Amino acid sequence: MEQTNRFGKSLRDWRGRRGLSQLELGLRAEVSARHISFIETGRSRPSRAMVLRLAGSLDLPLREQNALLLAAGFAPHYGERPLTGAEMAAARRALRIVLDAREPYPAFALDRSWTRVGWNRPPAMLLRDAAPAGGTLSDLNALDLVFRPGPVRDRIENWPEVARAVLRRLRRQIARVGPDERLGAMLKRALATPGAAG
Repeated sequence: MEQTNRFGKSLRDWRGRRGLSQLELGLRAEVSARHISFIETGRSRPSRAMVLRLAGSLDLPLREQNALLLAAGFAPHYGERPLTGAEMAAARRALRIVLDAREPYPAFALDRSWTRVGWNRPPAMLLRDAAPAGGTLSDLNALDLVFRPGPVRDRIENWPEVARAVLRRLRRQIARVGPDERLGAMLKRALATPGAAG
């Protein structure tokens, strides 16, 4: 019963974040609002297929869909592998093709924490003197590059507009993935930057 209640609370939280009533979620998932209510209160235990249907109807990222499955007592459905793994060689090649095709424009590939996982050649010129003391360019977080006073920020002629756009994107990401300690800390750090648009 505790597992069902944990899932019900998670479902209710996600539904609230998406601004959906039980009826609206039910219509999206093609189930009754009453069934959604029973699931949220723990009166009904969802099947694995129902968990995935509800997660899809809430437009949850795959990682959060796995978390919902775990909350309901099921094994995760989606695998997660590091990009550096041998089985990801084809994905790395595809990423390289996409990044190189953007030249002569700079292009970056970032993970969910805004850490660089790839880039093409032009950013090397833009970031040549941006590495932290004792660190490398690989250690840089893209959000910090935009907000931290220094050579990269100084080169952004329309910095206020860029800062607002980056903050909007980060807030949308947080809304989509739900509470995330690292993303929350990044947002707080960015907003504390002098001149950052709130």
